[in-house]
Amino acid sequence: MIKWLGLFLLLGIRLFADDCVYNPVAVPPPTPEAISFYKTGNFLWAVDFLYSLVVFTGFSAKLRRFCHRICSKWVWQVGLFSLLFLLIVALLNLPLDFYSSYMRPHSYGMSTQSLGRWFHHFLTETGVSTVLGIILVWILYGMIRKSPKRWWLYFGLLTFPLTVFLVIIQPIWIAPLFNTFRPMEDIPLKEKILSLADRAGIHGSRIYVVDMSADTKAMNAYVTGIGTSKRIVLWDTTIQGLDE
Repeated sequence: MIKWLGLFLLLGIRLFADDCVYNPVAVPPPTPEAISFYKTGNFLWAVDFLYSLVVFTGFSAKLRRFCHRICSKWVWQVGLFSLLFLLIVALLNLPLDFYSSYMRPHSYGMSTQSLGRWFHHFLTETGVSTVLGIILVWILYGMIRKSPKRWWLYFGLLTFPLTVFLVIIQPIWIAPLFNTFRPMEDIPLKEKILSLADRAGIHGSRIYVVDMSADTKAMNAYVTGIGTSKRIVLWDTTIQGLDE
């Protein structure tokens, strides 16, 4: 049923597209550097995938048995297992992370990040991921113990509120751990962006500028958050490098 629904949607898009008038946009040919960056990115993805398969062989079972010997209660067993597993994986993945997120962007002239700042971000990200990971695994195993047959249903139902919770707290408490956010000071530009956002159905947002120039030369902007945490964020590189 899902397959046929997908084919139906693709057919509808195709039929609608045939009635549209396209104005071709000139796209410059990719530079040798862009092609090289793309290929090395694919290679890193493959290496990371193969590495994940190696990690999930017998390593996790041995670590689980170790945690069973150390702790008697399942709560502490699961917590210790999650802590050790996530920290060990982060350490084993450190060389690959260092190359992909520090050396590689610098070699292509895309990064402005200092080594100390990169390491601080790595430690912060590892800490946040570890804490959230332990909490998530605690919830999962608690449901498995309470309902061995229907834990998958309850955990699936809980996934949506958990996702909403993360979307709410991410821009307020997590993102500021890595960069500095400040309200946009260019009032005329701010009003134009808010007007454009209102036309796009994004109402009641605040606009922030983030100091991404300390990390990268890339340009970006995004909308994030829900309710009072909803905001439009522009990288300062975007404002510095582009006109309106």
